[in-house]
Amino acid sequence: MLNLGDRIRIQPGSDKVGTAFTVKQLWAGRKPVKKLAAGAACVSHTFKGRFKPGDAVFKVSSQKAFAMSDAACRRRLQQVGAARQPLTLNVAVDNQQLIVCAEVGQVCLNASYDVDMFAAKQSPLSKEALEQVFRQCGDAPFELTTFTTGTLPDMIIPPKRLKEVRRDFYQHLQRDVENAGKKHQDQRRKRALASLLPLQSEHPAASQEVTVAIKDIREMRALDSHEIDRILVPLTTAVLHRPWKVGQRQRRGVVWDLPFVIFDQEWTTYQKAVSHLIQSGFTQFRLTNLSHFELFKKFPDVRLEASYRLFCLNSEAMQAWQELGAVSNELYIEDDADNMKQVVQRRGSHALYAMVYGSIPLITSRIRIPGLKGGQPLLSDRGDGYQVVSKAGLTVLRSDNDFSLCGALPQLYEMGCSGFVVDISHLGAFSPQGKKVLESFRQRRDLPHTSPFNFVAGME
Repeated sequence: MLNLGDRIRIQPGSDKVGTAFTVKQLWAGRKPVKKLAAGAACVSHTFKGRFKPGDAVFKVSSQKAFAMSDAACRRRLQQVGAARQPLTLNVAVDNQQLIVCAEVGQVCLNASYDVDMFAAKQSPLSKEALEQVFRQCGDAPFELTTFTTGTLPDMIIPPKRLKEVRRDFYQHLQRDVENAGKKHQDQRRKRALASLLPLQSEHPAASQEVTVAIKDIREMRALDSHEIDRILVPLTTAVLHRPWKVGQRQRRGVVWDLPFVIFDQEWTTYQKAVSHLIQSGFTQFRLTNLSHFELFKKFPDVRLEASYRLFCLNSEAMQAWQELGAVSNELYIEDDADNMKQVVQRRGSHALYAMVYGSIPLITSRIRIPGLKGGQPLLSDRGDGYQVVSKAGLTVLRSDNDFSLCGALPQLYEMGCSGFVVDISHLGAFSPQGKKVLESFRQRRDLPHTSPFNFVAGME
């Protein structure tokens, strides 16, 4: 259904930015209408040459939906209700008792109820009458799908008593089904916990590498510092135009950091860039997107590291990244201390790094913020400050306050992290502020106006 006021977006197959517009006119033949059923709509537009056959069409918002009040939305949701489970029911009568037997999935319940019966002058007890009573499940999450009875006497049971039996029986049946569900859930939880890697004793790793993310390749001399084991270098397509003649220590100390977003039209160029670097002797790459694993299918001998963007909140996730080819992970920056400890203690032989400083991209979009140029500050309604960076066709929103766990380094060390990542790519390794961050890392203290995210407060 298409209504006046609906919002439509046309997305080209070329992965270019789509075009969105609001439906202002609808026609059925030559007659203007306010809505059109599916298959009947023809939308005219003024975007000449913009759209092509094969472009995808999305309805991204509805004027009708936005016109609904909160109360109307709640009523609509309440009408949906919970999914009902199939119920098989058998009812029998024996010696002044009504015997009810039910099956819901693996749950069976049998119950007997004393009932008063009277000789029937007309309309004696029948299967149809009983089924009509027990089909009314009320709020109980059941749907009567099969109903049978034994031989019924030529008697009647007061309808009021039948309804009492139905309510009581369904209450007990619902309780048994819920208990069975909880028991099954507990069993699945126990099986899942049993499949986890075993807990290891808490102890510091034998060696803990320090990796520093730099602004660009011109800061490679940061490796000259004896306190820095490795550097993260942004991988750009510019590497294709550089003949790499570097020593073994530099090659071993450089980890190429892939960009979070690679568009379809850039994919082939990045494949060439990766191949060029590997042929030049570089073997370490940090992945920030699930799709990046595809770039290395032809290169089984390289070292792939999963960044914090490839979420690692439990040991199952960590093992999944291992199966894809990652040899190490970074703990998620929005995790809390207790869960981090659990993940580290179940890492097995897998390397786990902790990012302890960085400017975290909160939003990455191809859509520009109207009226705001890159580099300008942005203030939220609550007074929180943000920075907008526009580069390479992307708009990135960052908080004014950097993320920092430098003050929690002793705790992370005791957990047994394999190493630490200090991201000063937004500052520069040799800038005054970049040097302050490295100094705070050495002294194991946080700088003012930084945030530990959920490390202390918890994720709940």
